[in-house]
Amino acid sequence: MRLNVLGPIELVVAGQAVPAGPPKARALLALLAMHARRVPVIFGWLASSADADLLAASYADLPVVARLMFRLFWWPAYRRRFTRLYGATAPANALLES
Repeated sequence: MRLNVLGPIELVVAGQAVPAGPPKARALLALLAMHARRVPVIFGWLASSADADLLAASYADLPVVARLMFRLFWWPAYRRRFTRLYGATAPANALLES
């Protein structure tokens, strides 16, 4: 997967352009791409400390692409960093691990 942010924002998966969604979703993807190394830590910390109902509501508001990236990449990256830092497993979250 590749995200082109120079010129029009374009998401490329398996060599084919995928619609990146409305302007708000494209802006979010561009912001996340610019701060890619910080995203797992920030989102993981918020997800692990948020109330389950609040997390479910905020997760539902994310664009589909961001939810997919969060579940497949950012949450696992946060859990790995948490384990390296604290020597313990990050709390499990059914919403993010399903």
